[in-house]
Amino acid sequence: MTTSEMFSDLLNNLKVDNAEQISLRYGEITASINKKFRNTESKTANSLQVGSYGRWTAIKGISDLDMLYIMPVSEWDTYNEGKQFDLLNDTKNAIKVRYPNTDVRVDRLVVTVTYSNFHIEVQPVFEEEDENGDSYFKYPDTYNGGSWKITKPRQEIAAMKDFVDQKNKNLRRLCKMARAWKNKHGVVMGGLLIDTLAYKFLESTSDYDDKSYMYYDLLSRDFFKYLMEQPEQEHYKALGSRQNVKVKKKFQKKARKAYELCLEAIDAGESESAHSKWKKVYGRPFPAIAQNITEDANKANSTWKNTEEFIEDRYPIDIKYYLEIDCDVHQDGFRESTLRTMLRKMMPLLPKKKLTFNVIKNEVPTPWHLEWKVLNRGEIAQKKNQIRGQIMPDKGSNQQIEHTSFRGKHIVECYVIKNGIVVAKDRIDVPIASGE
Repeated sequence: MTTSEMFSDLLNNLKVDNAEQISLRYGEITASINKKFRNTESKTANSLQVGSYGRWTAIKGISDLDMLYIMPVSEWDTYNEGKQFDLLNDTKNAIKVRYPNTDVRVDRLVVTVTYSNFHIEVQPVFEEEDENGDSYFKYPDTYNGGSWKITKPRQEIAAMKDFVDQKNKNLRRLCKMARAWKNKHGVVMGGLLIDTLAYKFLESTSDYDDKSYMYYDLLSRDFFKYLMEQPEQEHYKALGSRQNVKVKKKFQKKARKAYELCLEAIDAGESESAHSKWKKVYGRPFPAIAQNITEDANKANSTWKNTEEFIEDRYPIDIKYYLEIDCDVHQDGFRESTLRTMLRKMMPLLPKKKLTFNVIKNEVPTPWHLEWKVLNRGEIAQKKNQIRGQIMPDKGSNQQIEHTSFRGKHIVECYVIKNGIVVAKDRIDVPIASGE
């Protein structure tokens, strides 16, 4: 498979696969609010799809959708003076007429409508114009008695569209690839930050102005190099609107790792190993190499069974929150060190150790539940037919206990699932040095 085919297939695998359902929900919510405030049941008038979906940079598994409902100007006096909560509550009640059994609640800035596999944050706004004739929206903030804040999504959508045209459609594609990387590696980055950084990267170079899929290996390499070299800062100016977009967590270290993985994948060229190397960057959506009959026969005659499972096959993945796991290493009942400390100091991890994997930081708001994956790798794991890799529910202690049995580069992953969606994940390598 050529580089062009590999990345074309990646983008195809990242396409949102429930767009019809999303559009249906958007329309029903719009109609219910229109009925309340304008006595019409139009499913399209007075609403604006914003966020990643509105900028056309969302990917399969998106769980957090956004829409603005543009209020009638005549309602301004009703809600202006300290009535921000009333506006959100009236919006909620209008939606509940259509969805009486759905979880619809007022949050600080929005009304959140939670479905089985995604939620929509509805923000009632008033549209105004500045001195240059550019539109912006005032939205309610219920914190500390209430206030009005400003958002400019039209400018962000317009900037995205204009730059897509200038950069041979590469901007939106790069934004989607970056989301795949984010979900694969548990990088906590908001969609607007991803889109802004992709925009700034392509703005900084003309190397890809006339390039397409054939050069996406180099595009990937250069983008992650750009990310890893970014100075640490609290926010960026968003594309188009120039409003502040917050940096939730540092991303440079994981971008450096992605850059290094890209170098390895590029060295593999279009060989069979390239697929598995690019999968380390972009995860399961990256296409696997097609297996021929001989390969299938060899697998059937293998002495070990591949029992690995993938969290992507169970839940949509849309990383929103930070999760960190570590591991206490014990021997003879004594705690020796943490695994991450040992890895950092390049201390060998030997057999006959007890490993207690713990969640040491989880920023996902309750309720949620945990699941774990322990995957053994290497010749000895195959020889013993102990690859494992099944997805296992946490037993309620937020920890997973294992023992070092045989050498190999094993891994442990932890996932936080909220409302049926993986919203946080972390991984730790478990390189056992010697012994069987």
